[in-house]
Amino acid sequence: MGQCLSNEETATHDLRGNMMRERTSKGGADVLDVYEKVKSLGEGSMGSVIMVRKKHQNTAQLGSFKNSKEFSRKESTRSSQSSGLYALKAIQLSRMSDEFISELKNEIDILKSLDHPNIVRPIEVFNRRRQMFYVHDNPHLMEGVGTIYTMAPQVLQGLYTEKADLWSVGVIAFMLLCSEMPFSGRKRRHVIDKIMRCNYNFGNERWKKINGTAKDFIRGMIEMDPKKRWSADQALESNWLKKEFDLATRRPSMDVMDNVASSLKSYGGKTKLQKMALMVVAHQSTTEEIVELRRAFDQYDKANNGTIQYAEFTEILGKLNYPKEELSDIFASVDVDGSGNIHYTEFLAATLEAHGHIEEERLAEAFDRLDSDDSGYITKANLKAMLGTEYTAGKAAAMIAEADIDKDGRISWDEFRGMFERQQMEARKQAGLVDRKESMDEDNEEDLLGVNAEIPMG
Repeated sequence: MGQCLSNEETATHDLRGNMMRERTSKGGADVLDVYEKVKSLGEGSMGSVIMVRKKHQNTAQLGSFKNSKEFSRKESTRSSQSSGLYALKAIQLSRMSDEFISELKNEIDILKSLDHPNIVRPIEVFNRRRQMFYVHDNPHLMEGVGTIYTMAPQVLQGLYTEKADLWSVGVIAFMLLCSEMPFSGRKRRHVIDKIMRCNYNFGNERWKKINGTAKDFIRGMIEMDPKKRWSADQALESNWLKKEFDLATRRPSMDVMDNVASSLKSYGGKTKLQKMALMVVAHQSTTEEIVELRRAFDQYDKANNGTIQYAEFTEILGKLNYPKEELSDIFASVDVDGSGNIHYTEFLAATLEAHGHIEEERLAEAFDRLDSDDSGYITKANLKAMLGTEYTAGKAAAMIAEADIDKDGRISWDEFRGMFERQQMEARKQAGLVDRKESMDEDNEEDLLGVNAEIPMG
């Protein structure tokens, strides 16, 4: 069952920090009801990692069930289409000390609050008594999450410089390349002992297929002596980075940039509930699905700090001759949390339609996330849990009203889907893509949605 704040609980995260779903063993779907295994990625001392894809959402049935638990039991019959790939870590809690478990949960909680293109996004966690299943968007990392694994020896001693960050980069690169940690152990003291002696090797079978320049990069970063450890400039000049990660390949085409600009402009027409749903879709998208949008984000993020400032935003869109007042309005519509900067997930949500209309299956996944207590409806309590520190009763009530056609104070799947369909139809009308008869038919359908709708004779 998903999380839903009670009246006594205090929110600790804002909307962006509440994108991850957490399910407990008390009811709700099992991890294999939601995901299916694609292949094994490896095993470690504390569990295993497999590549998974989300099972196909049977949207035709979603509106027919008032209880999503019943729907979940039907999901085993869903076809498995080419959904995006995720990494699922099955962590055996019985093999970990209480200290490690606490640190792991703390790190996941920290990740929930980090919204950056270079930081792994936690998708959801399934908590069981003896196991934790952690799903995230990077299919290459191997074992658990925890700052202890990436700490340089000098950090553990409490005396360090910026060179400690380069050690951490080396550790992360090591894990990305071979899907295991350079320093691991069941107990914290075992990990610390290996770190303090810089005791790691390239013994994993995967290293046999990895270029020698990549190993040189690792050696330069995971170096005991900070004076010998590479600087950031040296790392950027490494032969491996220059060959494997040519910056020219990260520039999107002009067609992509034009579509992104068009999506940003039209985003102001979205309701607050639609924007929340699109943020969920963006958060759950895999790296492969949003690769072009990530490249577009990099073009706007001139400072390369993971957010887009107003000056950076206008530098790109200003080339398209938008009036200054319109640029300000567009920026404000994308800056959903009103922070004065556009965060990564906000940008993705605003530009998803650069790839075309959002598929119904993705909308169903967003509805399922917002319906966090599996009631079959999006309620004010659900919105309170999602909005977190941004919640007000008035904001939640207004969002419900945006799609609550039958005025029962909650939003069904059919109402949720209809909200997007009406907006898409309006966009087509404005673009001149809808003929008069189709427009009249759509208007007639609107009349049939309400409780007091006219009933045609016959």
